[in-house]
Amino acid sequence: MSDSIADRLTQLEDAVRRAADAVARLREDNERLRRDNRRLEDERKQVLVQIDAVLRDIASSTSGRIMSEPARVELTLLGQTLTLRSEADPAYLRSLAAFVEKRVAALQRGGVRDPMKALILAALEIADELHRAREDKTRDAGEVEARLGALVELLDRVAPDPPRRT
Repeated sequence: MSDSIADRLTQLEDAVRRAADAVARLREDNERLRRDNRRLEDERKQVLVQIDAVLRDIASSTSGRIMSEPARVELTLLGQTLTLRSEADPAYLRSLAAFVEKRVAALQRGGVRDPMKALILAALEIADELHRAREDKTRDAGEVEARLGALVELLDRVAPDPPRRT
């Protein structure tokens, strides 16, 4: 065998090894992404179960009254008493008010003296956090889907089709 053929065979063997290594890495990445996807799906199912339980609790707590007439709930926020009509759990609404008050207190400790300005700033901070969390969720879901699609496409190009079961 001539040296040039032996060199070409060696190069080809190296290329095959690199391709096999790349396929192995892609398979590992694919498996990791599948595990992550399964974990996220499990978390989604758990959240749906929790939401269902909350909805059942709300339905059972409101079964004695007509749903079109929400309960009256009094909240105190920054020394002001607010009366709300809501179908939400009063304890939940009070926890929201306490959360807002903590954010306002933190701003006041930071130097914001006017309670109304502190309340507005707290509302903006909370809205910003919610908006960013929603953007992150949407972006992360898109990235996972794009990466899974790219991995499947690469595997389809590199790996032969699996044998068909008869």
